[in-house]
Amino acid sequence: MHHCHGYAPFFLFRLIPAYLLLLISLGGPATAQETRRVIFRKTPYTVFIADLRKSRLQMHWKDEKGRRFSSLKRLQTQAEGKAQKLLFATNAGIFDTDRRPLGLHIEGGRTIVPLNRKSGAGNFFLKPNGVFLLSEEGASIRKTEDYTAAPSIRSATQSGPLLLLDGTIHPAFNKGSENRLLRSGVGLISPDKLVFAIAEEPVNFFDFAQMFQKKFACKDALYLDGVISRFFIAGDQKHTGAGYEKFAALIGVYAREKKSPAMKAADS
Repeated sequence: MHHCHGYAPFFLFRLIPAYLLLLISLGGPATAQETRRVIFRKTPYTVFIADLRKSRLQMHWKDEKGRRFSSLKRLQTQAEGKAQKLLFATNAGIFDTDRRPLGLHIEGGRTIVPLNRKSGAGNFFLKPNGVFLLSEEGASIRKTEDYTAAPSIRSATQSGPLLLLDGTIHPAFNKGSENRLLRSGVGLISPDKLVFAIAEEPVNFFDFAQMFQKKFACKDALYLDGVISRFFIAGDQKHTGAGYEKFAALIGVYAREKKSPAMKAADS
């Protein structure tokens, strides 16, 4: 186990930082994706905001032939082959030495790896840990002890520690801690809007949790993984998903396919 939209005079664009131009080019709140660069307590983060009303989230581990995806690039390749628009992808959570998700993994409504209630060493077991899930009611993050299986749950990944739970920072996190590493996580802005963040420089757990709290008003957030974590963001030359090729579970956010007139007629 490892551990504003519209037109603006040209001169205004000269004053806009490069990362904001990236935000404009990738789409603002009116689209399914929004990318930002955030600085909190001198630490820079890349942040991807997913609007689930305009995009769909899917968990992945293995393809239809039982082969691990292993890398974000391979997930992108499959999406292209299926004429799907992958907007964002990241590794879903911590895994064991067999490259199997260490905790709950639900994909397409099927529970592939069961909930892990065990105790142990490492970040995954830093209780309380929890589950990020997507159901018919939207996205939520729950403490492992409070998780209950339900047919309405379509996707889920278990990881740890919980960064925020009901607005409270994990009790084991210490302000000013020297335990600083690269970290990735997911927070809830609302049941329909998620924020994924990856630290571009080492950060401690306390500051990482507070970034979700102060910058995005999240009440719930979950740590995903650390140093090996990667982001794929469509149109972002920095975050191409390259660099690590032995992941287990992955999270993909896709543009919703527009229905053809024939499909709409079939639905009516």
